[in-house]
Amino acid sequence: MQKRVFSLYLLLNLLPLYGESTESSPFIWPMPKRIVAVGDLHGDIQATRQALRVAGVLHPKRDEWVGEETFLVQVGDQVDRGDDELEVMTLLHNLGKQAQAAGGRVEVLVGNHELMSAQGNFRYATEGAMKKFQRWSSACQFKGLMPPFFSRHLGCDIYHGMQDCGNDNICTRRMEKLGPQARARYLALRSGGTFASKFLAEERKAILIVGDTVFVHAGLLQKHLKGEISSTEAINSMNRDVAAFLRGDSRAPPAKTWGNDGILWTRKFSKGDLCKDTCKQLKKTLRQLPGSVKRMVVGHSVQRGGISPACDAAVWRIDVGLSKGVLATPPQVLEINQDGNVKVLSKSVKALEECRI
Repeated sequence: MQKRVFSLYLLLNLLPLYGESTESSPFIWPMPKRIVAVGDLHGDIQATRQALRVAGVLHPKRDEWVGEETFLVQVGDQVDRGDDELEVMTLLHNLGKQAQAAGGRVEVLVGNHELMSAQGNFRYATEGAMKKFQRWSSACQFKGLMPPFFSRHLGCDIYHGMQDCGNDNICTRRMEKLGPQARARYLALRSGGTFASKFLAEERKAILIVGDTVFVHAGLLQKHLKGEISSTEAINSMNRDVAAFLRGDSRAPPAKTWGNDGILWTRKFSKGDLCKDTCKQLKKTLRQLPGSVKRMVVGHSVQRGGISPACDAAVWRIDVGLSKGVLATPPQVLEINQDGNVKVLSKSVKALEECRI
């Protein structure tokens, strides 16, 4: 009897230490030897390559993964403000396949600009980006007839065909208002479009936990974790809802993503030194998450002085405005090592700041 009681005690008290399986919690990954996190890229392929080389995961001269077992996280906003949206997304997609073969991992998050594009909001889309979508969709419809290397060169690996509006009246009205050169981009990125549903919805999450770090485009608040039986299910639900919107299963973006307090829009953690109450609420949110999460990493709001921590390094803000469509600043990336060291890496100075947490 005593042995059975002791076995039950072990089951109830030690199992949580090992966390939940990635099958039931696909947004949770164990701590790798090394994580590198990259901020908003906004359609600038050269700045993207520079950031990935600073991170030590991209070959100096070729678009090849050299990061071995590194876990790369890009925190969203690959689109808008720059002409190279397709090149950026193609590069991250291809590196993801190469990284997996090498024992590493690439995870790319959804940002507010991906959701804006899915809604047909082209306020920040450049003329160059729209023209590239037009050429890409025209060429890649024949990708089955192309040599593989040429298809890859054109970015056709992420082409899944183009689907017109059909009986979707909202899509039809939007297409009528758009100029001819914008229509290919809209059909691809719109909610329910082939690109959004077969590529973005399949390869992107809104929230990710890797080891002791949670990654989200703008910020995760306590209010976002309410209404579900656990924080795990709350995050699963938000990720599912974002994917459902991109697939076209729902007509509007999930409520928790949008507005001043949305996970893809909030600027609660972005402005300089944060007040004690904000830090207190942040740390309380981290304690509610599955596992032993110590820090949050966000993008979304440009840090003009470079990557910056706040709340005793409980949050790191990593959007430095590197795209030439934003500030064209020298790239910086955040490195988190298995031993607890957190470093800011840049091209000119290998380690700008380091702290053990």
